[in-house]
Amino acid sequence: MYIIVGKEGCEKTKELKNIFDEKHIPYHYTDRKNIDSSTMQYLGGLYPGCGPMVLKPEWEFINFSDMKKYYLEL
Repeated sequence: MYIIVGKEGCEKTKELKNIFDEKHIPYHYTDRKNIDSSTMQYLGGLYPGCGPMVLKPEWEFINFSDMKKYYLEL
């Protein structure tokens, strides 16, 4: 599952969501205004520019026990 961070009304965000929909790629969309400023500042350093951001979790954990096991084994 991908996470798209964009802005309502942004043509680039709309275009990217359309691509994901056409290719049946699962994603969760969130608007930039729903993310706190310190997180957006961090993400802005990783994704310079004003377009949408696409995040892909490294690992999708079913529960905390699986998450803990994964990081203990690093």
